[in-house]
Amino acid sequence: MLGQRFRSRPPAFEQIDALLSSYYREYAIEPGINHFVEARPDYEHLLLQADIVLSTALHDFQGLSMLEAAALGCYPVAPNALAYPEYLKHAGLYTVVGRTLAKQASGAADCILAYARQRDHYRHQHGLDALSASALLTKWQQTFTALFKS
Repeated sequence: MLGQRFRSRPPAFEQIDALLSSYYREYAIEPGINHFVEARPDYEHLLLQADIVLSTALHDFQGLSMLEAAALGCYPVAPNALAYPEYLKHAGLYTVVGRTLAKQASGAADCILAYARQRDHYRHQHGLDALSASALLTKWQQTFTALFKS
């Protein structure tokens, strides 16, 4: 679990820390401590070792951290809200609107379990190919060509 730790920490994080403590030791991360990684190479190194990136965001402008993690091979699991449905495949999206927190958590867990069952199938299949530099270059060239012909 990476990210800034705030003053108020939901009790569920203590349970998560306990469940993941063996993994934390492997990556020299202490449970319950601020896991904000300042050095970009260290951040990318951790993401390259990860299988899944989970977002429970209630507010996110573009979801850039999810895009970065997916581009580095993580399977993205995110709310079926905000900007995420615009670029993530449906398999990694869980419903949040009109659901209790328990149902949201269950939905996220279902996405993670589906990934775990078919890990090889999902690996690097995040649906972000349309956002690659080569795909965008082609679209931009077509757009500019059409504009200049007008």
